Amino acid sequence: MINLEYLSAEPYVERSHGLPSPQRNGLVKWFYYPGFTPRTGGLLREPGLLDARAAFDRSAWLAGHGITVRPGERVVTLFCYDNAAVPALLPTWRARRRCCC
Repeated sequence: MINLEYLSAEPYVERSHGLPSPQRNGLVKWFYYPGFTPRTGGLLREPGLLDARAAFDRSAWLAGHGITVRPGERVVTLFCYDNAAVPALLPTWRARRRCCC
């Protein structure tokens, strides 16, 4: 039996991946942690992803969406689930673009 855990980059993932988890009924579950290092369960990805990523032209994609990036300007990609609050937050984020990150 496998106890599939969630994807994480935390250090404990390497220590916990592959450890046994004995159950009261005598069966043994094994912890499986997907992760980013060779000491974890790795990541699944679709065929051709690395080739598509290598061929991707970020500047052309941005231009195709009407976005012009000025020299020194930072581009941030935001992924989130549909959330009615996000559009109202964008002006606040835009006003704070001189952040420390």
